[in-house]
Amino acid sequence: MVNHQTREERRRAAFDAPIKSNLKSIEIMFHLQVRNQSINRVAARSRNDQMVSQKVALLGWPITISKYFLLAAIAGFSLFAVSAHAQDVKVDGFLSFVPQGAGVFDYTLTLQNTGSEAIEGLWLGWALSSNPVFNVDDPTNAGNALGWASPVDGDSVQFGGSPSETLLAVGKSTTFTFDSTSTPAQFMSQAAGQSVAYGVDASQFAIEDDSLHSVEFAPTLVSVPEPSTLGLVAAGALGVLCVRWRRQVWVPSYS
Repeated sequence: MVNHQTREERRRAAFDAPIKSNLKSIEIMFHLQVRNQSINRVAARSRNDQMVSQKVALLGWPITISKYFLLAAIAGFSLFAVSAHAQDVKVDGFLSFVPQGAGVFDYTLTLQNTGSEAIEGLWLGWALSSNPVFNVDDPTNAGNALGWASPVDGDSVQFGGSPSETLLAVGKSTTFTFDSTSTPAQFMSQAAGQSVAYGVDASQFAIEDDSLHSVEFAPTLVSVPEPSTLGLVAAGALGVLCVRWRRQVWVPSYS
């Protein structure tokens, strides 16, 4: 009987051995699968930290952009926007004139500093975008209210440019005068008059137009009544005053 049970147990053990082995293999595979899934989830989170999940369209093709690249692009565009709009030197110019005869005009340029930087120099009648670059014909008798040096340079005038001179402060205005054979029509069409104003932080009379510390501008032409017109206006005003005075004179009545 003992031998019979022993043989039976051995038979069952021999029968169960492959099953236990398969179960063990299945258990091992299950644990491996669970571990691989865990590793994949960690890797996926890592990739998600490095990549932006949002798709963007670039030239019609969807692409995935790294968040670091996107942040760099945003920073670059922001810097470009700031650079594009930041300009410390801004001016408004108004040009009046009086004919002197023989094709010569006496011009007065009123320049107002509308920027955030004091102005140290003005190159009148010179600009890179102008054609020709020097565009005020035969300038003479140059002067200004600030006492700046006013040397004539070909068909242009270089006003100021020295830090020892009085600056045109922010929000202030001043006048520059000169004679020229350039006609008012040329200034009106901007065939003449394009100029560059330089701030205190600019390289004075540098070969540049618009920058952070310099600005190109063309003055607005303002017509000035001729002396004969002024005389007629004055005579008319005097006549009106006389009429009003006569109406106010009290004339006594005698009964």
